[in-house]
Amino acid sequence: MENMKCKKCKKCGSTNFKEGKVGYAFHAYVCEDAPSTIFKGDSRSKLLTTFCLDCGEVKSFRVENPSIFKK
Repeated sequence: MENMKCKKCKKCGSTNFKEGKVGYAFHAYVCEDAPSTIFKGDSRSKLLTTFCLDCGEVKSFRVENPSIFKK
């Protein structure tokens, strides 16, 4: 995760950020956009978010392992 301490929240001005997973029991995943992923090995990676600890504003989303989508 990039250094969030030097960034300010656009909504409240806080510098307190945290990174977490999207989802609880089942994670949110990013999957390759293909007509059928059945025969392609099911490439997927967890979706992570960075958010403000004070107001909850979401700063960013990122894919945990983007290299699995490189061909």
